[in-house]
Parts: sequence; C-alpha cells; structure tokens
Amino acid sequence: MISVVAALVALLLFPQPLLADGCPDALVIGIAGSGQSGFGEQVAAVVEEIEVEASAAGLVVESEPLDYLAVSVSDSFGFALFNGEYEESVTAGATSLLERLDRAV
Repeated sequence: MISVVAALVALLLFPQPLLADGCPDALVIGIAGSGQSGFGEQVAAVVEEIEVEASAAGLVVESEPLDYLAVSVSDSFGFALFNGEYEESVTAGATSLLERLDRAV
C-alpha cells in the first residue's frame, strides 16, 4: 500500500509537462503473482486504485499487464521450487519487465 501512495504522490506532485502529445502522464505495468495471469487479483486492485485516483486528479494513466508465464508453486505441490520452473519463471518475468521498461523510455 505504501508503494501505491508513493506512486500517487509522485504523480500529483511531479506532473510531466514535457510529455509528447498523446502520451499518458504515467504508465503502470502490472506483474502477476505466482500462478496468475494478466494483472492478477492483487495487482488488478492496486492498478484500479491508481487509475481512479489519477483520473480524479485529471491525470491520464495507461496500464498494462506484463505478459509472462507466472508458474504456480501451489499447483505443483511445491515441485516447481525444486525442479527450477519457479526460478525460471521469476527470471523470465524480471527480464520481460526490464525489456518493457526499455521500450517505455
């Protein structure tokens, strides 16, 4: 919750007046948790809160889920931790995020 508040404060206090026409004021990239897809349940709630608060402040927020396979630990009875699938999934998610951030700047 603290990160949500910090993001909103940054949006409100430091608007980006130099943005090119058509660009949003902020980009929210949501990363699903283990075994989830899209934004995932928890991240979707945070994204929605950010969008509502930003909209109320007159800001345009673009949001997108990070597309990667978030391997479920619980669905595999924990075997994903031992056979490397979970670690590979985390690495793939981190790599995908870094690649997306490179395209955002």
